Amino acid sequence: MTTTTTVRREVDLPGAPGEVWAALSEPERLAARFGAEAAGEFGPGGRLMFRWPDGSRRDATIEEWEPERRLAFRWAPFDRALDGRTRRMPPTRVRFELQPAPGGTHLEVREEAA
Repeated sequence: MTTTTTVRREVDLPGAPGEVWAALSEPERLAARFGAEAAGEFGPGGRLMFRWPDGSRRDATIEEWEPERRLAFRWAPFDRALDGRTRRMPPTRVRFELQPAPGGTHLEVREEAA
């Protein structure tokens, strides 16, 4: 039996889609959202790296990049500790979907098993 877990959250934000997109697609602003340093190639097919305050690191690959509409990336199936050891992690897919809404932007965030 296979179980698929999906975590989904929706929120209406006061900023226009372009402002919300910037918060997701600019490394320093995305870093603030994740509580981790974010670096890499932000764009279609880009490879990202997130490094948390404890020194652990996890990589991701951008699968969808539609400015002001959709950003999706897939986490690598492992993370790396500060000492270089790797640990197996579930390879989930995270998707941010933006839609204009009265007074701002409707944002749906979904993470599901890959």
